[in-house]
Amino acid sequence: MSDTAPPPPGPDSPAPGSSGSSGSSETLRGSEKFLQSIIENIPDMVFVKDAAELRFVRFNNAGAELIGYPAEEMIGKNDWDLFPASEAEFFIAKDREVLAGGAMVDIPAEPIDTRFNGRRVLHTKKIPILGEDGEPEYLLGISEDITERIESARAIEDARLEAEEANRAKTDFLSRMSHELRTPLNAVLGFAQLLEMDLTDESELESVRHILSAGSHLLDLINDVLDISRIDSGALSVSLDSVPVASAMDDSLVLVAAQARDAGVAIEVSEAASSIVRADRQRLRQVLVNLLSNAIKFNRAGG
Repeated sequence: MSDTAPPPPGPDSPAPGSSGSSGSSETLRGSEKFLQSIIENIPDMVFVKDAAELRFVRFNNAGAELIGYPAEEMIGKNDWDLFPASEAEFFIAKDREVLAGGAMVDIPAEPIDTRFNGRRVLHTKKIPILGEDGEPEYLLGISEDITERIESARAIEDARLEAEEANRAKTDFLSRMSHELRTPLNAVLGFAQLLEMDLTDESELESVRHILSAGSHLLDLINDVLDISRIDSGALSVSLDSVPVASAMDDSLVLVAAQARDAGVAIEVSEAASSIVRADRQRLRQVLVNLLSNAIKFNRAGG
């Protein structure tokens, strides 16, 4: 875009070379109309400034609608005539950077106060148009209005932060809740274990064992809720170790024994359970308890 080129002619400017043959004049006028049509139908703001005084010599319809002034009113004016001082200084500084460097300057986010559309944010590219002597003669600007895109990105970021904050609040609540529930529940289980040690009556022992089984199950449910919260927040810790499957199975069977007995379901452990696996003992027990509990729940009596 910095190749030698004449300025885009205005809609009422005389066609260059009009002193030549009428055919050449018609061709040039046709080319001018074609170029004018392209510029006016570009949905982004397109403008041209002269390099000497940085005054507008061309402004397309999209730019005029965005800024809020008719295109003909902007011709011959500079940024100081149209925008607040701070914005005009920024725009002109970028213009001079383009002209001094002789290369395109990309401005990713350029705030601009418009006449009727409030403050907008533009993605602008400014390109020097060189004359026959190789020096910048004009400056071409193309600006895309990215206000809605930025607002959408900001809304998405705000929603993400809000969701993260809500997730942290949920995790904190579940952590406190589980602590508040586990403390009295552990006390109940502790007293039940003491009763189990002292009682000799079989019916009373059976009742205490029901308390222990139900209490242990409730404690596991509380831990499951906390684990789900930790998984959501990415804070679930896993401690890998060599775990005998038989030991993990025995721990799990104790927790589902009452459920199996009430359902009339017998549980048999195969010899393969004597192997050792590398796993988190607590998580492995949770998996086994869930599998056994579902197997009992969906089995038939006597199965």
